Amino acid sequence: MATPSFTFIRGSTFSANCTYVPEPGWPTDLTGVTVASRVRDSRGYEHKLVFTLTSPTTFTLFFDNTQSWFAGIAFWDLLFINNGIAYYSQVVNINILENVTPNS
Repeated sequence: MATPSFTFIRGSTFSANCTYVPEPGWPTDLTGVTVASRVRDSRGYEHKLVFTLTSPTTFTLFFDNTQSWFAGIAFWDLLFINNGIAYYSQVVNINILENVTPNS
């Protein structure tokens, strides 16, 4: 399976509406599950995304101003923790392009 990827312009607001689809053996929904997500930019700096559960199987991830994200290939994943057991999403590549007009 190919690694998912997309292009994103630095300085923009990062926002993702997500639907949880469990793998075999995973929790059936996100009720009581701890979720964390970060983007690691090409410098190796990690940017913690804000997680908001919108239903037992849907959520949003958000980062207000990505001006500090370094251009190049970044990596993004999600961590789900349920009853002390950790589950990881697939890693997504983000091609972060340099913006021309800074978002200060």
